[in-house]
Parts: sequence; C-alpha cells; structure tokens
Amino acid sequence: MKVSKGELIRKIDNYSIEKLGIPSIILMENAALGVIKHLMLNEMEYYVVICGRGNNGGDGFAVARHLITSGKKVSVFSIGLNPMSKDCGINHDILCNMGVKITNISNVEDIEFLRDSILRSDVVVDGIFGIGLHREIRGVYDLAITVINETSKKTISIDVPSGFSCDTGKVLGNCIKASKTITFETYKNGFLNYGSHEYTGEVVIEKIGIPDFVVDKFHNKEFFLERKFIQKKTKERAKYSHKGNFGHVVVIAGSEGMTGAATITTKSVVKTGAGLTTLVSCEEALQGVRNFVPEAMWKKKGDYQGIENLIKKVNCIAIGPGLGNSSETLDNLKKVLKSNVGTIVIDADAINVLEGKTHLLKESKADIIITPHPGEMARLTGMEIKEIQSDRMEIAKKFAREHGVIMVLKGYNTIITNGEVSYINPTGNGSMANGGMGDCLTGIIASLCAQGYSAMDASCIGVYAHGECGDKVSEHKFVVTATDIIDNISETIKELT
Repeated sequence: MKVSKGELIRKIDNYSIEKLGIPSIILMENAALGVIKHLMLNEMEYYVVICGRGNNGGDGFAVARHLITSGKKVSVFSIGLNPMSKDCGINHDILCNMGVKITNISNVEDIEFLRDSILRSDVVVDGIFGIGLHREIRGVYDLAITVINETSKKTISIDVPSGFSCDTGKVLGNCIKASKTITFETYKNGFLNYGSHEYTGEVVIEKIGIPDFVVDKFHNKEFFLERKFIQKKTKERAKYSHKGNFGHVVVIAGSEGMTGAATITTKSVVKTGAGLTTLVSCEEALQGVRNFVPEAMWKKKGDYQGIENLIKKVNCIAIGPGLGNSSETLDNLKKVLKSNVGTIVIDADAINVLEGKTHLLKESKADIIITPHPGEMARLTGMEIKEIQSDRMEIAKKFAREHGVIMVLKGYNTIITNGEVSYINPTGNGSMANGGMGDCLTGIIASLCAQGYSAMDASCIGVYAHGECGDKVSEHKFVVTATDIIDNISETIKELT
C-alpha cells in the first residue's frame, strides 16, 4: 500500500489527465463510486451531503446524485461563495437539472438548517475540503464543521477529513471528526501522525482508474506494510535444518539494577528462532538468564578476550537494552562497530550514548539497524520530540540516508527506512504500551538477522510480527507485556510463513 503527500497526488492526476487523456470528470465519477461503496446503502436511508467549491465538493455532488438515484433521501448543501472548479460545477449543475434542491450555507441561519437536517439524518458525507487545503478554517466553514461534529451520528469524509492537513496531519483551525475516511490511490502522509485517527476514523483506499505505472512513476517509495507482503518475505524452515543454519546472536545488555532488559532481549532472540544465543552482561543479569532462559549461553562482561573472540564468529550483535548511559556503554559500542559482524542492532542506551557522536555509525562496515523511540530520536538529532512527531517520515529518512543505517523509528505506525525505501507498520496497539516492549523487538529483529534475512527484511518482518502478536494477545488481555509477546512470537511467525 503506497503512501504519499498531496503534491504527488496532484502530479499523478495531472499526468493522467494531460498525458493519458483521461478526462478529469471521469476520475471524479470514479471517486464518487468508490465512496458510494462505503455508505451502507442497505442499512441507511437519510443522508446529508455537504460540498465545498473545489473538486472535493464535486466528488460530493456526484455522491449525492448516486444516492438519489438509489432511492435514498438526501439533503444537499453547498458551502462558500468562491467560484466552483470546472468539474465541481458540472456535478452541481447535473443535480440542479435533476430538480434537486441545493441549500447554500453562507450565514448562521443556514447553519441552523444544516443542524436540523443532520439531526434527522443517518449519515453525513463530508466533501468540503480535500487535499489542497493549506489555510486555517474560519467563518462559516468553522461553524459548519463544529455543527457536523456535534450532531452527526456517522460522518464519512471524502479523501481527507475537511480541516486536516494531508501532508502533516495538523488540524487547520477546526476539523471534521470522521467515522471513516475514503481516500484515493494512496494512503496520505498526514494519516501517519499521532492523533490522526481521532479525525480520520477508519481509513479505506479506493482506486479511481489511474494506471499503476503512473502512480509508480511519481511515487517516492513509501509503503504501508501489508500481511501478504510480509508473508512473501517470511521463509519456512527446511526439514533437515540444524542450529548452524539459523545463526548466532550476541546480546550485550543489562547492568546492575537493570537486569530485566537483558533477560527479555535474550529470551526474545531464542524464541524467535536464532540457532545460538549468547548474553554478555554482569553477573546479576547472567543469573536471571541462567534461571529463565536455559537455552542461552553467556559470558561475563569482564572476559575481554573471550568476548573479543566471540564477536568475531557471530552473525548479529544486539546492543543497548539496560546497559546504562555511561562511558562503558560507549566503549562497548565502539568495539562492536569496529567488529566484522554482519549486522548490528542498536537500541536503548547504546542509542543514548550516540548523542553528539552519530558519526561513529558511518565508520562501521556492518549493516546497522537503529531502533529509537521518539525521545531517543530527539536526543540523536538534537530536535524536540514534538518536532520529530510532526514529520516522522522525513526525519527518519534523512537520518538513515545520512548515516547509512536502517532506521526503525518506533511508536504508532512505526517507520522502517534506509533513506530510499520506507515502510510504515500498521500492527500493534495501546495495550502494548509498557516497559520491555522495545527490548523484545530488538531481540526479534536480531534473531531474524542471524537467520539470514537482510537488515531491511528482518526489520519489516520483526516490527510487523511484534505488533501482530500484540494485537492477537490484546483480544483477550487488557495489558500485553513483553513476556506475552515472547511467549507467542513463535506461533505468530509460523502463521506468517
């Protein structure tokens, strides 16, 4: 599933119209038909359709026509005094020629009539503003949106909720709170941001007749992960495999007072299927692993020669969980980055010690996966968390590109990117919001790397499976812990093969 900003959609539309010769009114008609599919015609009888003066309004007028010809009761409203776009005007005039009354909203009295109509209706269709809105909403538009939010039983938005920035996810003064948003061709970048679901509701993508090669021509390689994609990437185990086929992971994690992170990460590596797993840590953490992860091997952190020999032989190193933000952690990270290991997964305190020292990432020959949450990302970049959250995709891509790493920017709709190709993960939920989840994810990704997956594929599969496992467990649990994920991750990955 492709993700894009509004400018890309405009380029796609213009190419389709100008180069391919697809009339814009045909694209508008296809958009309206895509919306109609989601208006519950078998259940609902009375619709209110409110249309702006641009092409989003034109979609709305076309939707109203299809509702009327389906025998539904429809109240149609037009809002604003600006001239209509050409195609909007065509669909407006068709309704007028059909004898349909269209009420124009221009003052407070009109707003009260809109309120009364909405109170009697089953569904409101929002076609006021589309992806082209960049200004703050004021005046009669502000009043209309407030009335819709206060009185509508169910609101369906066309393309984007009116008042919602397609690119940034910001609310431009006021915004429709939709039950469902029917968007076209691609998932919009603004839908990725924290809090966007409050306005978009469920998001559904409909094709409107634009050939895939046109979308691909302009698309900037940003995708929403889908289960079929992950299933194609996830490999079954050969019948005659042995532990040597599935790699060796070294976990460098844990310190006095923070031993749980080491146990969680190590057990996660084992349960995800690495052939061999070794924890390097303090005695207190090693004791926890000896007690709870008997399948894992271990080395005490003071055994410098033994550790140096060990990391020469392994496939992947996971470093950071529970290590502490200290000079010792930085020294360990530097040694790991200079090693010849295939892949390094950097998390937690191994990220924190990189503050002001991200140049160290460029000096390593390994494939590096770095897994910050927004707070860690803010420290890495010197930016505010709020700034990170406002444009997560571009900030993640820029860091990955500049430092030659795979960036896994965790959180709602986790982003996985190498700076050129980017994926957004849809799985996971609020029940998973507790300590240890990041440590668990680090172990899953490291284990997949050791088993032979590329750094990008391991990141995508790991993030998706981690979230899907949490989704399944949350169906019967209020809170999902890292232990819950570890106990169920093997089954989840098996289902993905």
